This record gives sequence, structure tokens and C-alpha cells, in this order.
Amino acid sequence: NEAIVFLYAGKFYEVKQLDHLINSFKQLEGNQYRLLLVGNGEQESYLKELAKNDERILFLPFRNQSDMPLVYRLGDVFVLPSKSETWGLSVNEAMACKRPAIVSNKCGCAPELIVNNRTGYVFDSSDPSALIHSFRQYSTRETAFEQGEQAFSHIQHFSLENVAAVIEKELMK
Repeated sequence: NEAIVFLYAGKFYEVKQLDHLINSFKQLEGNQYRLLLVGNGEQESYLKELAKNDERILFLPFRNQSDMPLVYRLGDVFVLPSKSETWGLSVNEAMACKRPAIVSNKCGCAPELIVNNRTGYVFDSSDPSALIHSFRQYSTRETAFEQGEQAFSHIQHFSLENVAAVIEKELMK
């Protein structure tokens, strides 16, 4: 109940760099941390083998879209470590569930959604120590909760209505 839970939810594909996520997490000392990976995919067996000696790393199977609000709430901080991501809609969804996010600099949403030390953190996907540094910013669940509130407030600017208004304004020019 007191653990800080880092969550990844999505496909277990090489481009997501989940091996990097697991290896970085394993270097994080302390029993107050957990890593929860929800999903499936071509790397599932490999990732489970990589994580098998760390009881703090947990796996849950793929969940349907209707279950995702519950899945996001299982974690305290959402993590998207991809080495290539056009946007990263899962970050929007996590923030709408009041979860801050740790996002690689290769995710298209990073400049728009992540305000360092407010809505989460952006890390350099090519620097293994950068992800560990981002993990360490969450020394308490209260930090995650406070940033989750700010993430929720920030994501409200990305509603369908606001996006439509921006498009309409540009078209009127």
C-alpha cells in the first residue's frame, strides 16, 4: 500500500524499450518501489525472464480499452520509455486519470504534455542513468499525487473542444 508504483501499459514491443525500463528499475534501490507492466506482445517472455529475479517487478495481462482507467489508477506514475513514438496517447490517458508521467524525449507528446517537476519528467532515451534519475524524483507517493493533480489540470487544455477551437482559429486566418 505504501509502495510507489511505476506503471507501463501497452504492447511489449522492442520499440517501447521495456528492457531498458526493467534494467533501469532494477538499479533503483529500495523496497518502496514497484514496477507494473500491463500488456502483452512479442517480447513478453524475454521481459519476464529479465525481471524474474526482482520481486518488485510485476506483470498483468493485456486489458481492454474500457478497463484502462482502472489500470492507470493501479500505478502512481506512468512511464513511456519508447525510442520512437509519434505522440503517445497513453500519456494523455494517464494524465486524465491524475497520473504524472515519465516520458522519453523520443515521444512526440513530451514537449506538449510534460512540464518537468510539474506533470512528470522527460528523460533522454539514449542515457540509461536519466531514467533512473527520473524514478528517484518520486521519493514519496505524495510527490506523485501532487504531480498527478497538476497533470490532470494540464491535460484539460487538450480536450476535443479546445483542439477543435485551435483548428477553427487557424482555418479562419
